[in-house]
Amino acid sequence: GFFGARTFLVWMDCDADVLDMAVKYLKIYFLGMPIMMLYNFSTAVLRGVGDTLRPLLYLVLGGVVNVILNIVFVLVFKKDVEGVAIATVASQGIAAILAVIALLKEDSAAKLTLKNLRIDGKELWNMTKIGLPSGIQGSLFSISNVLVQSSINLFGKEAMAANTIASQYDTLTYQAMYGVSLSSTVFVSQNYGAKKFDRVKKSVRTALALTTAIGLVLGGLLALLSRVLCSFMTDSEQVIEYAVLRMVIISVTYFLCGLQEVFAYSLRGLGESLTPMFVVLGGTCLFRILWLKTVLVKWHTLTALYLLYPASWLLTTLIFIPIFIITRKKTEEKLIREIAEEKKNGADAAADGEIPAETARVKS
Repeated sequence: GFFGARTFLVWMDCDADVLDMAVKYLKIYFLGMPIMMLYNFSTAVLRGVGDTLRPLLYLVLGGVVNVILNIVFVLVFKKDVEGVAIATVASQGIAAILAVIALLKEDSAAKLTLKNLRIDGKELWNMTKIGLPSGIQGSLFSISNVLVQSSINLFGKEAMAANTIASQYDTLTYQAMYGVSLSSTVFVSQNYGAKKFDRVKKSVRTALALTTAIGLVLGGLLALLSRVLCSFMTDSEQVIEYAVLRMVIISVTYFLCGLQEVFAYSLRGLGESLTPMFVVLGGTCLFRILWLKTVLVKWHTLTALYLLYPASWLLTTLIFIPIFIITRKKTEEKLIREIAEEKKNGADAAADGEIPAETARVKS
């Protein structure tokens, strides 16, 4: 990525006037990817042992720090694009350090002991089976975003700058919703493993309600304050207009993105890793490509372009709803059969004299 940054941007029809600045940003971003990977893995471990609060706090803190550093680097140190890139990496670095420190201080099985670090082949394979579909989904999602960014680039450098500014503020809402979505995987998988399906349903309902509330409140505030917030980042009235347009369209509908994430991660908590990948591939990636080739061609405006985001989130969420309901029912029926089989085996063993009847009743 670092060495191919310029080539990738040329493929994306990046405006020649800002190509050099875009290359600088992308190179700094790629250099910071190991930090982002460390953060993602560390917080995933914390969530795996039921600690969902600290990862959520680190996400929110990282988003806030990112916005603050953007303002400091751009307005105070006049670093422009390098400042924005450094702020992104630095905010992730702070969150990653906090997550690693938390693991070092853990008293549970998730405690990080540096001298015991090694690769476990069996565990690596298990993680690959679950994580690979999610990774493929993320890659395909990124490809569709590249195509969207290419379309934005065609509207000129003002639109490119506006998109960057608006996306920085969108991060605040997304990070908060993303934390809730990830926590739904933990709660669903833990309760599923404990065979407490009533809690599985309660966990999903709670995550959906919380995500909707976060998305509407934070998104609404960002939309209302969009002009003021964007004026902190630039003096160009044209850039501010474009940025406000994006923030208003996306911020007020961002809760839809959160809903699709909750369904996706809840399905993974039930052991379904391929289904979310295919749903996102069709409902988000392919749909956005079709939108760019049809709707945007007919109505070549930034409004038409930005509307593809809420449209794709809504479509994907509507696809997820019946799939999740069907999967949940099938999983619940399977769980009931397993419990009944365990009781039957316990009763049969007691009848055959293998274990005392009272013990069989206790175990069942």
